Amino acid sequence: MAAPPTRPSVAGIAYRLATHDDLVACAGIWRDSINDYTRRLNQPDIPDDLAAILRLYDHLHANDPAGFVVAEQAVDGGPPVVVAFTASYRREDLWFLSMLFVLPEVQALGLGRGLLAKVMPSPGAAALATCTDSVQPISNGLYASLGIVPRVPLLRLVGRAERPSELPPLPADIDITSFEEVRADDGGLGASALDREIAALDRDGLGFERPLDHRFLAARNEQSLPHVRSVHRAAVGRRERLDLPWLPGRSNESGRPESVRERDVRSDRLCFERNWSAVDRA
Repeated sequence: MAAPPTRPSVAGIAYRLATHDDLVACAGIWRDSINDYTRRLNQPDIPDDLAAILRLYDHLHANDPAGFVVAEQAVDGGPPVVVAFTASYRREDLWFLSMLFVLPEVQALGLGRGLLAKVMPSPGAAALATCTDSVQPISNGLYASLGIVPRVPLLRLVGRAERPSELPPLPADIDITSFEEVRADDGGLGASALDREIAALDRDGLGFERPLDHRFLAARNEQSLPHVRSVHRAAVGRRERLDLPWLPGRSNESGRPESVRERDVRSDRLCFERNWSAVDRA
């Protein structure tokens, strides 16, 4: 009779702040963990090219190093191996869990909870938020046990506009310009005005500003991000509508940009958070 399989153990597990040299291992854990559950859903694997996720990890680690923690396990005759990690960031009174992944072979041992204990703020110190797939009930249960509960679904659309002629035309009083063109105008005044408008959109829609993240996204300049924003010039004066790639916006009757809030969105992707009223002051 075959011996029962050996159950993974938490023996030799230690937590520490991540170093830059850990980021490649973390990207591998992210890929392997996602592939482990998406294969059961008959979904394709994440490609081995991890350059994009490594750029994100570099940004998170450089700007929020205290929120990037790894769990490593001792190995007989060799150096410890990173088997799990978490990455989070703080923007004013919001704490956001960006990543929490554990290798499949050491899951269900409490490593996720242990990692979160190292990075979460004190109770009541900040709003807690994350975004997660609805197909991960175990992770979602962990978040809910810590007070990060389902609030609003988010919509994600994937595809290519291969038939632009099928798209409806823009209204006649809408002009299209890129951020780069705006920044190049008026001897630097355009860049200053644009930054102020983006900050106003963030503060109106989220309750805080995030210039670090805007600079990161602008530097990436990836094809997957829509870099063209609209400028609306009405007959009476000038009204602007700046549509951020992650925060849709619209202008109100006074001409001041205002954001489309989470309650206007519908999809199968869930956003979890606790005490959002501390951030969304509308």
